Amino acid sequence: LSTAYTWDERSLKVAALQQVLNTEVDGRYSPDTREAHLQALQFIGLGTDQVPDVAPGPSEEQWAALRSCESGGDYSIASSSGRYRGAYQFARTTWDSVAGRQYPSLVGVDPAAAAPAEQDAMALALYREAGHGPWPVCGRHLR
Repeated sequence: LSTAYTWDERSLKVAALQQVLNTEVDGRYSPDTREAHLQALQFIGLGTDQVPDVAPGPSEEQWAALRSCESGGDYSIASSSGRYRGAYQFARTTWDSVAGRQYPSLVGVDPAAAAPAEQDAMALALYREAGHGPWPVCGRHLR
C-alpha cells in the first residue's frame, strides 16, 4: 500500500494494488483505484503522500483543439442528425449520465443550450471519468 504510484499508471504493480484493495483489477491507476487506496491507507493510519493528486487534465489549448475538431468551437451546434450537441458533441444520454453524478442541476438540459462554462465543466467531468475515449476521433487532442 505504501508504494508510490502515478496518475493513470498502467502496470502489474497497479493490478496487484487493486487485488489487495479488492477493486476492479484492470491495472490502471484511475479515480476508483485512487479512492480505494486513500481509504485503505487512512483506515490503517498510514500517510497518503504516495497517492497521486487528482488527474491534472488537458491544457486549455488541448480543450480548444478538441472543441475545434468536434464542433468548430461552436457551443450551440448540433450534429446533422441532432444526436450530438454542443461544443463537445455530447449525446443527451451521456450528458444526463455525467450530470447525474457530477452536476444534478444539468440533468435534462440540452447540451447545445447549456452555457459554455457548463459544457466545459461537463467535458472535464467526463474526461476525469473516462479519459479521451468518449471522443473516439477528436480525443487524440487530449492525449
